[in-house]
Amino acid sequence: QAQERFKLVFDHSSDAIFIHTTTGKIESANREGMNMFGYSQTEFQQMQLFDLYTEASLADAKDLFERCQRDGQVRFETVFRKRDGTDFPEEVSASLFEYGRGGLIQASIRDITKRKLAEKRIYLLSRSLEQTNEAILITDPNGNLEFVNAAFSKVTGYAPDEVIGKNPRLLSSGEQSSAFYADMWAKISRGEPWQGRVIDRKRDGSFYPSLLAISPVLDDDGSILNFIGIQQDMTAYDNLNDQFLQAQKMEAVGTLVGGIAHDFNNMLAGLTGNLYLVKNRVKDDPYLVHRLDTMEDLSSHAANMIKQLLGFSRRGCVSIQPIDLTSFLKEALKMISVLVPETIAIDEHICNQPLQVEGDVTQLHQVILNLVNNARDALDGVKKPAISITLESFHADDVFINTHPYFVVGDYALLSIADNGSGISEEHIKQVYEPFFTTKAQDKGTGLGLAMVYGTIKTHQGFIDVQSRECEGTTFHIYLPVSTDHQTAHISSEAEPAMGKGETILLVDDQQYLIKTGKSVLESLGYHIRVAENGRQAVNMVKTDADIDLVIMDVVMPVMGGKAAAAEIRKFHPSVQIIFATGYDEDTAPPMKDELLICKPFSIAELSHMIRNQLDG
Repeated sequence: QAQERFKLVFDHSSDAIFIHTTTGKIESANREGMNMFGYSQTEFQQMQLFDLYTEASLADAKDLFERCQRDGQVRFETVFRKRDGTDFPEEVSASLFEYGRGGLIQASIRDITKRKLAEKRIYLLSRSLEQTNEAILITDPNGNLEFVNAAFSKVTGYAPDEVIGKNPRLLSSGEQSSAFYADMWAKISRGEPWQGRVIDRKRDGSFYPSLLAISPVLDDDGSILNFIGIQQDMTAYDNLNDQFLQAQKMEAVGTLVGGIAHDFNNMLAGLTGNLYLVKNRVKDDPYLVHRLDTMEDLSSHAANMIKQLLGFSRRGCVSIQPIDLTSFLKEALKMISVLVPETIAIDEHICNQPLQVEGDVTQLHQVILNLVNNARDALDGVKKPAISITLESFHADDVFINTHPYFVVGDYALLSIADNGSGISEEHIKQVYEPFFTTKAQDKGTGLGLAMVYGTIKTHQGFIDVQSRECEGTTFHIYLPVSTDHQTAHISSEAEPAMGKGETILLVDDQQYLIKTGKSVLESLGYHIRVAENGRQAVNMVKTDADIDLVIMDVVMPVMGGKAAAAEIRKFHPSVQIIFATGYDEDTAPPMKDELLICKPFSIAELSHMIRNQLDG
């Protein structure tokens, strides 16, 4: 009966059971053993148990069975190999018992593949919960915290032992109403997931935005065991989104003011030409000359305002040339220091090494002037007012780029202008570059200074940062990329116009008032003038008139623009001189090195000398 009972257990066990000698020879295997490994009873009786191990697990298995013979039993995990070559994990429980004149070992082997997979999955889930960047919190059905991961502590500042057993309401900032939380709790209590945006409070009292998703954890019967919340800190995302919206707004405003400034510059160019013509007629009348000079001054002031608007919109007409910023800044500060009262200390830290950048001298000078003027105004009422101006070389490496993703890796000239004045509030610092935004009194500023600075630095492929706090001063950092040599033509304005010698000039513009005024001005300088209203007319006229010596042509025109017309003209008349005239510098770089660019509104003297240089050169 005992033998029958043993045979019944032996054959019907869910574990594989082997009876083998202390040397490992298999005496018998049960039915599960044959199913598990794929061998027959006869095959097993010609094998040793050690034949079933993998090469990697064999040595440890022999040591463990030697221990079984010493201690009488052993339990361990190992890896076996089936007849088809498949490896699988097993748990072995071996016992030594006396039989006849020797001993036998009974080894029970249990397939733990599913358990190992479950353990691996649990380990993976556990490590994932701990190492994910999102804060994870698990509560009991009543909402009390049972688990928080490392990211939760990093985001909130709370250590796990400070929050376990407490309700997540300790994160409440008061920004959400009680009805908001009631709706959330009602939904998850019904076993439904919830997701929304919340403002929570950290341990230090500061607020942070987050995206929170809460899901119930259900048992097999559908009852709620736990709630799991995943919270993503949205601070960095919100900052990037604010920067993106600000950039979009600046771009939209820039497009608007660029279009307005283009038309206004054309009007100023017509006004300037007419003033020149009238002054020539009434130069013997001091009263009228004085009034006309006043009008010219007002026109110049209006042109400067438009130049600042174009600088902001990055459509300003620029003359790029190599500049040694070190020497340029030293010279500029000699002139600017006159504008700063002696009561304000100026602390200069200008490096000695040359820092060459590509830039427009006039625009960069205006940038420095605006920033120094702003620093001066911010020092009103300060006991020990001071302005610090620093120029140094700077290399933007990968570490710097990680915190300044809008930068490009490379070498820069870093210009910093700082003051210890009133500073800028957090409310206003996001608006400092917007055109016409100013906190100064009505008669103290136009609100265009920093807008022009922003646009100019972007035009120069640079970057600008501002750091400020109320009552603690302000620092503007300007980064300009260090450049290689690049030559660009530059013609300075002269006091008196240069006269013509009877040459023929073709004047091309789509604005009739500019055509009429320009024709009269150039004729007064001694030139023969022909006119065209667009690039196509200009091409046809140059084809039929070989006597045209020079073309003055607008860039943006209907039918055919200036650049396209110039390319056509060059095909059949390569020697003709061409000067572009434009109201802004959007895609207006001359296509060929022999062509020059003059920006509206220009002085008649500047235009006249540019013409003579082209014709005589």
